[in-house]
Amino acid sequence: MLPIKEYQSHEIKVIRERNQYSQSFFGEYVGVSLKTVQAWKAGTNKPMATPLRIFQVLEEDPHALDKYILAEA
Repeated sequence: MLPIKEYQSHEIKVIRERNQYSQSFFGEYVGVSLKTVQAWKAGTNKPMATPLRIFQVLEEDPHALDKYILAEA
């Protein structure tokens, strides 16, 4: 298993924007609140392991989770 990569706020933003997700949708997508996404952006909070792993998946394949997440929308 790959080690969990740490992401800086600007890297999270790139992943979010590449997928054209609003902060609100991105939060829902990875299972956190809008305030949490905003705290990541501001650098006041750092993501925990589960969102970090989701970021890794999205970085490798931006559409990898779409069939699971967007099917529910």
